[in-house]
Amino acid sequence: MRYGSMWIGNDTNSISDLALYLEEHNAHPNLYNIIDHNTIWIDAKMTAILYRSKNQGILERFRPVNEDQLPYDSLEWLQREGDEHYFYYDTSEFLTFLLQLSDYYFSLIGKENYVLAPISAEAIYSFPRELYQETLQRDMQQFDMHGEDQDFVTGKTVIHLKIMPREDAIEILKTLIYNQPEKYRSLSRVIKQKERYDF
Repeated sequence: MRYGSMWIGNDTNSISDLALYLEEHNAHPNLYNIIDHNTIWIDAKMTAILYRSKNQGILERFRPVNEDQLPYDSLEWLQREGDEHYFYYDTSEFLTFLLQLSDYYFSLIGKENYVLAPISAEAIYSFPRELYQETLQRDMQQFDMHGEDQDFVTGKTVIHLKIMPREDAIEILKTLIYNQPEKYRSLSRVIKQKERYDF
């Protein structure tokens, strides 16, 4: 059984524009079906990918046939999940990466004095997720490339970031290093190289 939703275009070109968009993005033909010049069926998974909140994104020119049956709460949640970005670094490596990326990228767009950095030294939150760790250890075994047991990495760190003037960003990063020098060794090393600052 296929699950999806019917959408009606708000103008004469809605369907043809959406069909072209889906073709250009290599959407599988089984994931949508043009019913007539003004109506399209979209698979549930495809709906979740296209949805960008009400009246936004590619679906802003459409209205669902059965709006009261559309799970807007779930679609909003899936959109937030899709907007999250995961990096498999420790915190020091990640902040080092952001500093180096900022130096490279912002110089290309005329904003060389800006850095993407935590909004403050307190804007870093870590969650160990013990239950997840216990479940994986109970039900699975993980090996490294040499066949040795490898611990599961299950903790998550959430960092609230913003683009800010470089001097403000460096001050925040220095505070992090000062408070936890062992944790931020790679970040400290890069800042020393860039600014010859002695911690």
